[in-house]
Amino acid sequence: MGPGAREPIGRAIEILEGGGLRCRWVRLENLHITLRFLGACPESAVPSIGAAIGKAAVKMKPFTARTDEFGAFPNKRRARVLWLGLTDAPELNVLFAELNDRLSEAGFKTEERPFQGHITFGRLKRPAPVDLSCLEDISLGAELVFDKVTLFESRLTPSGPRYEELRRAEFPRKDS
Repeated sequence: MGPGAREPIGRAIEILEGGGLRCRWVRLENLHITLRFLGACPESAVPSIGAAIGKAAVKMKPFTARTDEFGAFPNKRRARVLWLGLTDAPELNVLFAELNDRLSEAGFKTEERPFQGHITFGRLKRPAPVDLSCLEDISLGAELVFDKVTLFESRLTPSGPRYEELRRAEFPRKDS
């Protein structure tokens, strides 16, 4: 994830933490967009997941999206997850749908919830109201480039999650 996302998220964490919000913050080097969360998978599933990622990626061309707004899931009154949203990226929805279909073909349950492109940067232990109006002066609108899909294994540790890249599929170049 480039500076276009890291810088506003770093500033948001600084402001929210300084205001006393108790949250588990995502380390800036761990920021990513989750297209599909698969949960615990046996190691034997990695090749079929990698193949599904490859089949989805080959249908894409590199594209961009813009950082848009700060928000919370399920909502700001009962926040559990803090996120930075993305806009101007219909291709991100196409990629999600394509990956969802390929994973379904590989035997994974289809994700029925609508996709909302976002970058998670904080998790609250218990649902709580959050006021994100203090983030309104943070400059957003930076362009992020998407040119690959990566399968990560997430390992939870006392110091936070560690991500290990297991597979990666690059999008074909624009001129091919």
